[in-house]
Amino acid sequence: MCEHPKTLEGLPFLPGNTFRDPSQTNFHLSNTLSYKNGYQVPKPYPQYGIGGRPLKVNQLTEAELDELANFQPSLTYGKTRQAPPSEFTPAHVALDKKVLRFYGYFKETVNESPQETYRVRLVQIIYFLEDDSMLIMEPPQNNSGIPQGNYPKANVITPIIHCLRKLL
Repeated sequence: MCEHPKTLEGLPFLPGNTFRDPSQTNFHLSNTLSYKNGYQVPKPYPQYGIGGRPLKVNQLTEAELDELANFQPSLTYGKTRQAPPSEFTPAHVALDKKVLRFYGYFKETVNESPQETYRVRLVQIIYFLEDDSMLIMEPPQNNSGIPQGNYPKANVITPIIHCLRKLL
């Protein structure tokens, strides 16, 4: 292979001052894998560069490469810090203005009318997370003549919820 002429060695390594060898015609890369017993095995380090030109860099052994790979991030970045604890929010603040709404129905027996034996009445059950109270509402229907609205007051159902929690 033809080396660079001696006149190019004194030029500084700056953009525009690098020249390639015009007589070079071979630009293939050397193999990085070898075959042993039918399996591909990587070569420890490349010995030849583009065009078969020998590399003039310091070749590291496998042990030296492993030593470079095993580093401790704490030496570079310092000790790891714990994340700051999240701010404490009381339950009455976290659950303020939050409710669970369920839809349900019940059958009301009708003794006054021979045409129907029961009526299906739709209700909404609203559970307040802040104070464990509950409200049962029936949406109003126009011209029905049936009393509608809130059934028991919210504070009447609260003791029932606490009794159920003790049983569970």
